[in-house]
Amino acid sequence: MSTDRDQAMRAAVEQSPAIVMITDPRGRVEYVNHKFSQVTGFAADEIIGKSAEVLGEQSPEEKAAMWAALSAGEEWRGEFHNRKKDGGRYWEQATISVIRGPGGEVTRFLKLAEDVTDRKRMELAVLDSESRLRRVVDANIVAIIKADVADGRILEANDRFLELVGYTREELEAGEVHWDRMTPPEQAHLDLAGIETLRQTGVCPPFEKEYLHKNGTRVAILIGAVMLEASERECVCFIVDITAHKRVEQELQRSNAELARFASVASHDLQAPLRSIAGFLQLLSMRYEGRLDPEADEFIRLAVDSAHQMHALIQDLLHYSRLGAERAQAVPVSAETALQQALDNLREAVLTTDAEVSSDPLPDVLAESSQLVQLFQNLAENALKFRGDDVPRVHFSARRVDGLACFSVADNGIGIDEDQRERIFELFARPHGFRYEGTGMGLAICRRIVDRFGGRIWAEAGPDGGAVFHFTLPSVT
Repeated sequence: MSTDRDQAMRAAVEQSPAIVMITDPRGRVEYVNHKFSQVTGFAADEIIGKSAEVLGEQSPEEKAAMWAALSAGEEWRGEFHNRKKDGGRYWEQATISVIRGPGGEVTRFLKLAEDVTDRKRMELAVLDSESRLRRVVDANIVAIIKADVADGRILEANDRFLELVGYTREELEAGEVHWDRMTPPEQAHLDLAGIETLRQTGVCPPFEKEYLHKNGTRVAILIGAVMLEASERECVCFIVDITAHKRVEQELQRSNAELARFASVASHDLQAPLRSIAGFLQLLSMRYEGRLDPEADEFIRLAVDSAHQMHALIQDLLHYSRLGAERAQAVPVSAETALQQALDNLREAVLTTDAEVSSDPLPDVLAESSQLVQLFQNLAENALKFRGDDVPRVHFSARRVDGLACFSVADNGIGIDEDQRERIFELFARPHGFRYEGTGMGLAICRRIVDRFGGRIWAEAGPDGGAVFHFTLPSVT
């Protein structure tokens, strides 16, 4: 009967949701249960016989307090921030009790602990958020007000807000500062929509609008608000002055528009004489090939090829400049459909090289369909161009990481030297010289497309040779 009871107790300890550890009086581990191994990654035989201190680090003060309590025969309660087998960390809320022998001597310590990692991370995140908010408020970086959503009065404000709109604290305290007075008439609907959202949900997400400064000038702002829990009509608003940002944005748009116009005009003016040159050279080739010496035939062929290369370069430059000038319009796009379109465009190159192209399921992303097609097409074309002696193999895959879709395009080609993996995304980059056809613009266009949607692109060596290109785009959840 005793044996059955011991076995039942051991089974209960093994299946316990709590971490159980038994050590000798010097802290060397004698027993751990399954929950311990599940949390830490250590098997029982990897930790038994070792000091429990290998799992974590306590400050000298914490360690002294713990051993003082245990030496006095008292129960100790506290937290450990311990180390897992894989190097990760976890928090546990622990209770350590003293086990005594028949003569009252300390024979063992029993630790029962709960894995509180998730809760601890949330606590630390809240503390960090509160600390950052306090730093922002104290530094007067953000304008903060308390307002009455019923009549639009500003009830309280920090100095940054008063500086932003030009009113004095005396005017504020006299009730002379109102939403209506500070909002341009044509933007009143933005305030009304924000107030309605506040009343329905308690939160108004940040939106852009303008304030009218007391002197009549306009201030571009980003404003968000939350209702106060203890009130049905009072809210707190957080306001950021984005005037300088909007000015830079407008200047950038103007510069990009000018650049696009210049590129369009320049490309047209360049291509007209280029078409004439190519046409005359082709006439020369048609009329005089074989009638001149072989060297002259070769010169004509090279000149025709150069004219075609110049035409392709102008087209790529024009495409690149337009990507910078046009505003990104991100919409949900099927990456699988875009890849299929890109491969349809490259069907002849795939057949000519006998390439093996494969793909895992790809997620939908926020982008523009035509540009995603261009992105896939450029990367696939690169893989087919920079191939080795074997049949080209290209594989497309993707995974979701923190709200992003991370795509990978792996090939078995000639690879990229480590010192070239950043330079290849620059304009006119040719890490392999002129041994391969092309304008040196393909990867620069890829980076500009990815940049437009807030992602990034980089290259790595493939595990079995070749190269792997990775890029991220916002994922459709």
